[in-house]
Amino acid sequence: MFFPPQGVKIQGPLQPYTSGRVYYISCVVWGSNPPANIKWYRGIKGLSDLVPLSSYNQTVTHSGNVSLSWIKYLPLPSHQRDLLICRGSNQELMGSSTIC
Repeated sequence: MFFPPQGVKIQGPLQPYTSGRVYYISCVVWGSNPPANIKWYRGIKGLSDLVPLSSYNQTVTHSGNVSLSWIKYLPLPSHQRDLLICRGSNQELMGSSTIC
């Protein structure tokens, strides 16, 4: 049986990010069968001009229930007020995604 992602969470420093400093940020997506595909974006949530970000790595736990992805993020002054968005989706189910 196929299941959509049940939840998603971004984990990283809980502070305002400083321009020019590198941050490693992770995204955890759980509950998807098969394991979720994770994509990262930067921008304002809800707008169509989100900028895709390259993920640093993506792994799946041994149980297959949790997918993890990391990015290396270097904020710039032009990124002020932008959000980091992590999206987990199941490729087997059209329209199934969970966004954080």
